[in-house]
Amino acid sequence: MNQRLILRHFFLLFLIIVSTSFSYGSPNKKFNPAGTWEYTAPNVAEGYRSGKMIITEKEEGYRVLIALDEYNQLEANHVEFEKNSLTFNLYVEGEFVTVTGEFNKDEFIGTVSYSEGVFDITAIRKPQDSEN
Repeated sequence: MNQRLILRHFFLLFLIIVSTSFSYGSPNKKFNPAGTWEYTAPNVAEGYRSGKMIITEKEEGYRVLIALDEYNQLEANHVEFEKNSLTFNLYVEGEFVTVTGEFNKDEFIGTVSYSEGVFDITAIRKPQDSEN
């Protein structure tokens, strides 16, 4: 009688372990936007229509630099990244600019807002090995 009870508990424990191992898959890896993104914003002022959006991870969040060319870089303020959404502000020639958008794997689709209106922006992540 005792062996039967032990065997029953062992079998029940085995079923619990097997069923929980199938119900919990591996957790989704959190998206990290860090990297160099080549952006285009075709309808904004000339000179700002393309460049690089360089995103680096810091202890308290992310840092965004907009590189118009190798000498002209603008640092973003109030960078917020939550889930797959990125929002930040910049001052461009005294003009307050807001960029907001969503990441979908290696693509960023969003808008640039300033006094002239709201314009589309897209960016593609550059492969890491091409940065060297």
